Amino acid sequence: MTTLQIITESLKTTLFGMGLVILTLYVLSIILQLSRIVFYPAASLKRAKISQIEASAEVKEENFVDEVINGKTQSENLQDDSELIAIITAAVAAYLETSTINLKVNSIRQIHQKSPVWAVTSRIENTRSHIVHDIKKGEICK
Repeated sequence: MTTLQIITESLKTTLFGMGLVILTLYVLSIILQLSRIVFYPAASLKRAKISQIEASAEVKEENFVDEVINGKTQSENLQDDSELIAIITAAVAAYLETSTINLKVNSIRQIHQKSPVWAVTSRIENTRSHIVHDIKKGEICK
């Protein structure tokens, strides 16, 4: 065999091998997509749930617009906030076994609900240490 024939045969072998690998990877990707459809039908259920949530959000938005149009004022919302502050203050006082006179709620904000356990524990311990520190300094009674 001449050098030209050897190079030609090696190029043919290389191209055949590359083509076979590409074809195998394509068939494998098709098999994986089919297995996802067969074994994980929950993905389509999640899409349905998302559409339901979006629909309920639209209904809530329409209800909010109706409340605004029908004249629910901001003072009623402020009254709801003061009731919420009173409830939270009472709950904290009961938890700390102290009077509500010794507590002052400065702000209320929602904490992300999907926090890991260690983050929630850290927040609780941090809050307790600040409350104890403020009680010792006498700042809570102000």
